[in-house]
Amino acid sequence: MRVAGLDDVSALAAGTSTAYALRRDATVRAWGYNSGGELGDATTTSSSTPVQVRDLTDVTALAAGDFCGYALRRDGTVHAWGANSGGALGDGTTTDRTSPVQVAGLHDISALAGGGAAGYALRRDGTAWAWGGNHHGQLGDASTLDRSTPVRILTPTPLAALAAGSDAAYALGGPDHRPHQPPSADLRVIPTLAAAPSVAIAQAGGSAPGSSPLASYTIDFGDGTHPSPGTNPTVTHLYSRPGRYPVTLTLTDRTGATATRTATVALAGPPARGPAISWRRSPPPLGCSHCFAVTVTSTGTAPLIISAVIPAPGSGAVPRSTCPASLPVGASCVISWSDVPGSTDGDLTNMNVALHHNAPGRLTLV
Repeated sequence: MRVAGLDDVSALAAGTSTAYALRRDATVRAWGYNSGGELGDATTTSSSTPVQVRDLTDVTALAAGDFCGYALRRDGTVHAWGANSGGALGDGTTTDRTSPVQVAGLHDISALAGGGAAGYALRRDGTAWAWGGNHHGQLGDASTLDRSTPVRILTPTPLAALAAGSDAAYALGGPDHRPHQPPSADLRVIPTLAAAPSVAIAQAGGSAPGSSPLASYTIDFGDGTHPSPGTNPTVTHLYSRPGRYPVTLTLTDRTGATATRTATVALAGPPARGPAISWRRSPPPLGCSHCFAVTVTSTGTAPLIISAVIPAPGSGAVPRSTCPASLPVGASCVISWSDVPGSTDGDLTNMNVALHHNAPGRLTLV
């Protein structure tokens, strides 16, 4: 049987005893049961023929609960009318409405669903919102409390579509429409002040939100070397000459988004007078397959005092020194070290040794 007086209709929705039609002119017609204001015509008189829902234009979609109607307008807002049991109209009350009221706090909505005494809305960012009766947990907010204003449905992923039954709701997962958040970068350089020549240790870190894990670290040590991206967050570099060097980390996530962080290394040169230090790599001790060695020379005009020979931060080195506490001008000594036999400590990131001394910079990494 054809519904009397309806033409140019583009969409339909139905409640328990009330039907709704969306016309192509973006207005809504309703007919049927009306004791709670379901027809939205400012009366509670039931009608066997369609009547226009009052004060409702620019409608793009319809949905219905058991005894209420919902309309999505072109501006992304949602309007509701009819019985308001459990807060089904989402206007912050439980008062029945015979003409449409705006559902509180909703904007940028792209789709609707209705079921029982609850309404559901999907935002363009993929989040979903619900309001109304919740005695079976149908609002999806980890509670069974009725809500007279919308609450966010606690879905683990963005959604593409919604549907609802009398006491349950259903969601179709979709792509993540949220804007991608760029990664963040952290950079620590050791040492920040030392005597040249010296090794510098760059320790990179950072994070990438969401589903875009970190892909690579590129560390430019600022002395003309050409860095290449790598997956190791700890990189060592030898500076041969004194100067101030900007060390720049570029962190890249799997989407290609980047973040940068810069630190500075200052390396002192030999003074005109006083203690000074230089070093060069030496052959490792005989019979040691996991050993390293350097020859340290006192190159200033005063003795070089070496106060400590210890592992560099994060180092697995075990150093041995032949250097006296006071190394005379022009004299040399040997420092050797090995790695920690059988070590599997994930905190050990390098195999360098730190020399604390009285020359400018007070520290040299080898």
